[in-house]
Amino acid sequence: MGALQFERVEDPARVRAIHRDLLTPSFPPSELISAGDLLAQITSGASSLIAATVDGVNTQSPVDTQSPVDAGVAVVDDHGGVLLLSYLAIGSNHRSGGIGGRLLDGAVADWAADPSTLLVLAEVERPDQHSSSPAHGDPARRVRFYDRHGGLALDMPFFQPSVGDDMPREHGMLLVALYIADDVRGAGNQLNQRGNDLLRTFVGSYVGEPDPDDADLARVYAAIDDHPQGVTLVELNDYRAIPT
Repeated sequence: MGALQFERVEDPARVRAIHRDLLTPSFPPSELISAGDLLAQITSGASSLIAATVDGVNTQSPVDTQSPVDAGVAVVDDHGGVLLLSYLAIGSNHRSGGIGGRLLDGAVADWAADPSTLLVLAEVERPDQHSSSPAHGDPARRVRFYDRHGGLALDMPFFQPSVGDDMPREHGMLLVALYIADDVRGAGNQLNQRGNDLLRTFVGSYVGEPDPDDADLARVYAAIDDHPQGVTLVELNDYRAIPT
């Protein structure tokens, strides 16, 4: 494998190719937005995409030449002080080579370098709620991966909102903190009150504003509001203690 490089991608054709070749094979339809929606979010600045590229053979050329190949991708959504790592995927030909860890660490460091970034979060499937599959990977292995890279789960139920018309919510998710700025970290393993307020604003932006007729959403807000001094952060290997 050639040298690994990271770059932000905005070119529409390349975004669509990454969606097709990296994201679609890695996520079930209920968790993946369309290529058009992804491109619209990148164009508006609501999301950004970082690709990990390696040198590879350009099979479209009449002679063998080397050209960059997109081996992995990280997509982050901006929620005003909170960044959500919505997708992290590695191509099937490039797994188990350390690309995923280097991409995650590099992307989080890049995002955290911006002083306006106070939290970097990720949605991760609970292994006790989601099954392993050859197509979409092993949730238990994914939890161990984020644990190795310093992730801590927020002690609260969470679900991914619907990604499109007629798509259900994706329940059984962990909300994992990958970066916590000192301004929002409390004593011990918890957020402080400012962090709680920021988390509540993020939930309103991403999942929805409080709705007394929405029991699932009410449970998410209750987990925040019942801990006004700060939601607790849980080691990922103890995720089963987190309510579903």
